[in-house]
Amino acid sequence: MRLGEPSQRDLAGRLGESVASMFLLRPLPGRDYLFSTCFLGDKWPTADFLVELVGTTRPCFFLAQIRAVSLSPNSRERLTIAFDPKHLQALSAYPIPTYLIGVDLLQSKAYLVSANGEQLEPEAGMTVNYPLSDESVMLGLWEEVAAFWDGFPTTTPKLTSQFLDPRWRSI
Repeated sequence: MRLGEPSQRDLAGRLGESVASMFLLRPLPGRDYLFSTCFLGDKWPTADFLVELVGTTRPCFFLAQIRAVSLSPNSRERLTIAFDPKHLQALSAYPIPTYLIGVDLLQSKAYLVSANGEQLEPEAGMTVNYPLSDESVMLGLWEEVAAFWDGFPTTTPKLTSQFLDPRWRSI
């Protein structure tokens, strides 16, 4: 490896960010765009993207951390991704909607899971129950985030996400 050449891990991370962004930026059939992504830069410690909802009357957004893996989901239908517990806890501490997006680089698939509210400890990767290729997941995400911002700032919003990983536990 020559000086200044990106590592294989860095390249996989960049590809994962691109795949996740591709899913978030694509319009759904017969609909307009739902999301606009803003890459936060390599030095942002907790999140990779700020994702804004398109088509709202005021700013609505969420933070997303992207994790990429070159292994397809295992037989238990989980994406084998390692999360740094300190980064996950920092992400879940934000008082706004936060999500993890796991990317299967071999199949170019992306999956969503909530990282909201509690101090979470991931167990054995993440669920693949919420693929970003699924129109209902994308619409549900848009609606969940829009509902969170409804009434803000007159009330303190609280998010109860539908995109939970049942095997993750609170710590």
